[in-house]
Order: sequence, then C-alpha cells, then structure tokens
Amino acid sequence: MTKIYHSVILIANWNKVWESFGNGWYYNKKTIAKSSNIISVWTYKIVTNDERKEKIEIARKEDLKKSIKYLHYDHYLGLWEIDCVKKLYRGKEFKDYDYKGNVLSSMKHLFDWNNIKPNSVMDKLYNKVCVTPKKPSKKKK
Repeated sequence: MTKIYHSVILIANWNKVWESFGNGWYYNKKTIAKSSNIISVWTYKIVTNDERKEKIEIARKEDLKKSIKYLHYDHYLGLWEIDCVKKLYRGKEFKDYDYKGNVLSSMKHLFDWNNIKPNSVMDKLYNKVCVTPKKPSKKKK
C-alpha cells in the first residue's frame, strides 16, 4: 500500500480479502458472486492526486460545499458485473470515501454493457475473476 491512512479498508485481514489487479486497484476476492456467466465483484481504487483534483472540479460545478469535502478524497469502491463469456462489463454501484472512511457520495445505477478492451484495467480484472489459471502439469516419473 502506498498510504497508511486507508484505515477503513486496511483491516487485519487485508491480504485475505483484497487482491491487487493493477496500479492502485484491488478486488474483493471473498465476496465474488456468480450467476450463470455473470460475475459481480467489488473493487477498491486508491485515487491519485490528479483524480482528486478532477473530482474537486466536477463537484465545484455542482456544489461548492461538496467540493470542499473532496479535498480529502482518498478511495472509492465500485461494484461491477462482468460477463465472462461475452467479455463485457458494466458498473452497478459506486461510493467515494475520504481518508477517514466517511462516504462522500454514493450512486446506484445499472450502466450499459461495454466491451472489455485489451490491456485495460477491466481486462486485468477479467483475467483475475474469469480466467482459470493454468496449473503446471505434473511430470510422471
């Protein structure tokens, strides 16, 4: 982890629950739900300084008070659905948090399906939750 103060998510069992799949991205490997070919998975993203600045600007246009809260924007959780057969994804729920674990905003919305682009963050997540790793074959003596 790059920052110590992600205290809400950094619990004693962090490595047992969350696994990295990209720079600052983690997925909850304990709560993955599967329904036919669709997998639902929670992700955790540590926001960068640039992402924080961008979010502050967006919030400032909507509500000055809200933009001040985003000065401490630290991470967000996202609930995604991935169609493992068609290689599609869509978002379902998103929550922004400050470094103390306070919810800054929350949104539930079922977005349209999108193609998973090669080498994208979603492609990395797809490879973690949909692709069965190949086990090395055991040599007979």
